[in-house]
Amino acid sequence: MKKVLWQVLPIAVGLTFGFFLFNPPDAFRALGWTGWLILPGCFILLIFICLPGLLFVNQAFKDARMIPVERDLRKKDVRILAEQFWKLGFKPAGPALKIVGIPAVILGFVREDIAVFGAILRIDAGFGKTTFAFSSSLGDAPNGLTSERHISAATEPHSPGNFHQVFPGRNMEELLLEHLRGLEWLHSRGIMTKAINPETFSEDALRDLQKHREFLRQNWFRNMLIFVWRLASKINPHRGPVEKQKVASEYVRQIARETVVTAESQARQNMIKNLEQMLATPADLKHSKYGLASFVISLVSGMTVFALFIFSVILGFINRGVPEHGSPITGIMGCVLILAGLGFLIGLALGISGAAERRRKKIFTVLGIVFNALGISAVAGLIAIGMLFGEKI
Repeated sequence: MKKVLWQVLPIAVGLTFGFFLFNPPDAFRALGWTGWLILPGCFILLIFICLPGLLFVNQAFKDARMIPVERDLRKKDVRILAEQFWKLGFKPAGPALKIVGIPAVILGFVREDIAVFGAILRIDAGFGKTTFAFSSSLGDAPNGLTSERHISAATEPHSPGNFHQVFPGRNMEELLLEHLRGLEWLHSRGIMTKAINPETFSEDALRDLQKHREFLRQNWFRNMLIFVWRLASKINPHRGPVEKQKVASEYVRQIARETVVTAESQARQNMIKNLEQMLATPADLKHSKYGLASFVISLVSGMTVFALFIFSVILGFINRGVPEHGSPITGIMGCVLILAGLGFLIGLALGISGAAERRRKKIFTVLGIVFNALGISAVAGLIAIGMLFGEKI
């Protein structure tokens, strides 16, 4: 029933929005053109603020449960990430875990010598997303240290001593390096990692989830506001290394003590050196997918604009240089030109996203940004010339 509801709800919201947009209440009609701005604002407030808040409260007051399921590596993105974990020396940590109430599955991995858990999280809600993270349990913190790669990660408030690091766009080797550096910074303050066991991965994950839910319930309204604000603003206090986070530094200062040499710390230091050498060595980098898409879109949109220009010249000769204003052909050409302009805008956005990717070839990204920027200028110029020419006619 819930699955059907979540499939029907977006359609119902969209139809309701469309109905009120074309048939606004009298109160909005009386406001004139400002009513057309207030009405969409109310729906934006409902969708992007109220709805996330309700989802947060719903999850916070649910009992935390995880069900072991069969490990499924048939999905290509999950299989690729699992192979990367194996290459880094991680071993599977028990069965996959399905989070009850959320269409998500966690696959755990472990390296006992450096006291680090790895995890692949597959979320099947919405458009679906597959990501990965690293975590370690600490002897002087309620949960430990977690390193993630999405800016939306750690949007929910966490109890003091539950350290998080967010590094947008990092690949697995880079994220593991940042996680190990964070552990060593904590170790230099006398905060030790706990020994881990692959057989207890599911128990540890469930215990951490239960503790987190209990913390969220203690002051649920304040925590909900923090969650919605971080989700909407993309401002995340956990972005970057843990040693540069103000709250984390203050907490560590209170519990810091003398450093004790451990086998895990020595293994982590060796791993850090190996990763630094590997990442410093030039490799056969792949082209950015965003950059390739940006370049292809710029070519397609550019050829479309060029074809429109040739067609307009031919049409001008046929009509002895005088354009047929108001004709269907002129309207279609205008619509195609606008679509080409939108294509250039999308291509430029993809090019900027490709430029932000690390350890990727940038040739197609740079070409895509340049061509799309020139295309936007060309379309804007053609539209301006057409409007000016139309006024003189």
